[in-house]
Amino acid sequence: MGFASGPVPPRAAWPVTSDPGPRPAVRADAFAAVALVLAGVCGLLTWFLEGYLVGGENSAGVGLTGAKVFATLRAPDAGGVYDLTALAVLAVTIGGGALVLLGIGSLLPMNHRPIGAAALALTLVLVGSAGWLLLKTSTVLGSSPSQMIGGGHYGWHLIALAAVLGVVGSIRALVNG
Repeated sequence: MGFASGPVPPRAAWPVTSDPGPRPAVRADAFAAVALVLAGVCGLLTWFLEGYLVGGENSAGVGLTGAKVFATLRAPDAGGVYDLTALAVLAVTIGGGALVLLGIGSLLPMNHRPIGAAALALTLVLVGSAGWLLLKTSTVLGSSPSQMIGGGHYGWHLIALAAVLGVVGSIRALVNG
């Protein structure tokens, strides 16, 4: 039997043998896993713990959870800045959950570069959210940036720690593959 253009090309031998040379062993990356899981836990904690200083005149403001800040800022009459700040709080929480899952994925014996790339993208979202919250804290939350950092409430600190640990873990996963 042949094709319209000529005879059937010869088939390859089966099974196809690959290069029998030595290959490096792919292992779990425990350091990247611990860094990414800790970063994710820090991101998730901002949703549940009272860490956002609201109305902090002379550091006497009230600490709210991320869930309460999100619910308050998503009011129907809130403006665009308030909506973006609420989404920044939500992005930290969702990004934290995703970093936990990516950290657990780093324990699998596989190529970790895709995990590292995804973790780095999520970490950049955390960095953007931390910067947005710091820039807009006086407008949206009613406390100054210095009170947000040094006022004894740890919401912004957890986001910053999540970003730093996320960068470390994602770069480790990217480099070690």
